Amino acid sequence: PPRPRARRGAAAGADGAVLVDGGYLAAALRLGGYRGRIVGSEHGKVLGVAALPRPRRVKDSLERAVGARFQSVDVCVSDFVVRELRRLERARRIERIYNGVDLALFSPGPERVPGGPVVVGCAARLVPGKGIDDLLRAAAGLDVVLRIAGDGPERAALERLGGAEFLGRVPSMPEFWRSCDIAVVPSN
Repeated sequence: PPRPRARRGAAAGADGAVLVDGGYLAAALRLGGYRGRIVGSEHGKVLGVAALPRPRRVKDSLERAVGARFQSVDVCVSDFVVRELRRLERARRIERIYNGVDLALFSPGPERVPGGPVVVGCAARLVPGKGIDDLLRAAAGLDVVLRIAGDGPERAALERLGGAEFLGRVPSMPEFWRSCDIAVVPSN
């Protein structure tokens, strides 16, 4: 129900609420009387909507269309997601804020063993627009070990392309990155 949600939102942060995505929750908060800013955080969910079955695609698109009208701003993590979001119903304002990294937590691993394989790492949601297919094609002729951390609806198709260790969801990203010599972010 909208009113209890709005009360919980106001108690947690009267100045503003940050939502995981731009769905129906923004509308529920506003209809319940929440007056703070509502920030929709878009990490790329919009990139996978086209691949969803029709009923789910309609549901997700409708939720975004309704929720976007009640948000103060949509915050995106890349220029690509900003461009995609501009094609859809969205908040009047869109901002891009790149992801940050805690350098104390994500420190370099041990020195590379001379003559050992070069390990290339990539962490991403396995959805269209992340460029993993391009990375697999680019790495095909190289003498490297390619490790991909992440999961998503494109995983099976990407695994069929071959050429990488698909690790799925990784419990410790600092450990994953310390096992890599090179980090690659192929997002479009």
